[in-house]
Amino acid sequence: MTVPDVSFGEASKLRPGRISEAKLGRRLLLLAVGLTFLSYLATLHFGFVYDDLPQIIGNRTLTSWRYLPSLFLGHTWKFLLPDWPGNYYRPIFMSWLLLNRMLWGLNPMPWHACALALHLIATSMTFVVARQVLDNDIEAGVVAVLFGLHPIHIESVAWISGATDPLMAIFVLAAFWAWIRGGRAHLYSSAWRWIAAVLYLLACLTKETAVPLPIVVIAFDRLFNKKGFFQSVRQSWSLWIAAVVYLTARTLALHGFEHPLGLPLRQIQLTTPAIIWGYMRLLIWPVGLSVFYDTPPVASIVDARFWLPLILGIAALAAAFWASRRSHVCAFSCVWIGSFLAPAILGLPLFHVGEWLHDRYLYLPSFGFCLLLGHVLFRAWESQVPLLKRGSVALSVVLAAGMCFATTWQEQPWANSLFLFTHSAAQQPTSAWAKGYLAAELLRRGDRDDAARTYEEALKLDPHNWRNHCDYGKLLYDEGQYRRADEMFTRALAIDPRDGNTHFIQGLSRFNDGDFAAAESSFSEALRRNANLPQVHYMLGYLFELEGKITAARAEYIVEIQSHPETAKSAQEHLSRLEAK
Repeated sequence: MTVPDVSFGEASKLRPGRISEAKLGRRLLLLAVGLTFLSYLATLHFGFVYDDLPQIIGNRTLTSWRYLPSLFLGHTWKFLLPDWPGNYYRPIFMSWLLLNRMLWGLNPMPWHACALALHLIATSMTFVVARQVLDNDIEAGVVAVLFGLHPIHIESVAWISGATDPLMAIFVLAAFWAWIRGGRAHLYSSAWRWIAAVLYLLACLTKETAVPLPIVVIAFDRLFNKKGFFQSVRQSWSLWIAAVVYLTARTLALHGFEHPLGLPLRQIQLTTPAIIWGYMRLLIWPVGLSVFYDTPPVASIVDARFWLPLILGIAALAAAFWASRRSHVCAFSCVWIGSFLAPAILGLPLFHVGEWLHDRYLYLPSFGFCLLLGHVLFRAWESQVPLLKRGSVALSVVLAAGMCFATTWQEQPWANSLFLFTHSAAQQPTSAWAKGYLAAELLRRGDRDDAARTYEEALKLDPHNWRNHCDYGKLLYDEGQYRRADEMFTRALAIDPRDGNTHFIQGLSRFNDGDFAAAESSFSEALRRNANLPQVHYMLGYLFELEGKITAARAEYIVEIQSHPETAKSAQEHLSRLEAK
């Protein structure tokens, strides 16, 4: 079906009954918004969970507007890991968090209300965009119902820090709508396309998965407007300019475009079919959702976890190609899904093992799935075959009811971190990440024995998990088991030596164990990794003082006082005592 080259208002005059279609479409949109709101109503009573704790509660850059410029000058986690080369550059999302923190403080209810509001706006935008693509209000209404209620969105709605996906999707959908609007307007089309470019830039600055939009635009022009490939590329120049601006800003802020973790590329390649198939399964059958999924690397080409998903994927790709040859909507939906899922697949070298698959990466791709499903259901409803017509209506009602129930049921673990990680560890019992986060939450609640046992279980599942070694080392340090803590930190730093804090805490373990030479080495390495770490110069000074190196101790105390006057009380006391001798 080719979309006529007229505005939507003009198109409404082309066939009788359009007004009734428009009214029914609006009613379906209201139904989508209403059911979605009711499905997520319970989330308003949820608390801060998972990354909310460090990213919102423990983030000092969200406590004052004076930090706003800094959000555009470094990676998203720079406030916590300043010595790490980050891969996330999301200044618009961080600005959104700053706005919420300044408005609501640390009361989670309005934060959750804003996260839900973003999803409702995104759901409304799917109706607006689907109406332009499908040229039918009823189909667009069905798409909005499916998108709003799809359970795969739970992570992005029930989790405050997951709001980056709905916020990004709003900008992407608005940019795409503005692009279509500009292409159909006989006047001011260049203005519309610049509006689309600005919205696209905002989307990229919200989350990097928005980058493929120009590919989707080219596919739309090719399929629906019958434009040639090179003609579409030339006419989308404003989007390419926005992409260059974003990529330049990202590269400058991150000191490079990306920073891979150095995982074996062959294992990543062999595991990719299983990851893609996992995403397709979640998109079609979003049951058994978890914040973590066990995705162990595939090491051999003869492993069934490589060739079985590969064969299934090739079969699915062939079926999609066959259907796309017969339907422009199918072809466009497949391009949308593939384009916006591509960053999560191409970015596998940037993720730790066990973090290769997450529900949130399907938020924007799911629009393509809902677009296709809504189109199929509506075409069946329009069929002259009574059984097919009645069956499509019944299936639509069952789908909506099932999605509503699945969303309401599966959002419950996000009420608090203990429930969330307990549920995740039960759903994915071989996931070291799920076990590690559960152990951290048990420790935060004071259950040290169960936390230690859970950390040991996690390390048996994955002996190469850097985070679990560090966190277990900190637990052992707090319990005074300095030698065992030192062993944990040594293993962690063998996996990834970049974190200055880990070197510092290892130095504290060695200091308390009486190994001053090794402690000095750790403190020096901590400063090499991050010269601005507080308390390191103080500990070096204290160590030198104990060894009788008074001049060196005095110098370290002075540096600590000058660098960190707000936390240098102990250094000042020691310096005063030395000067009084």
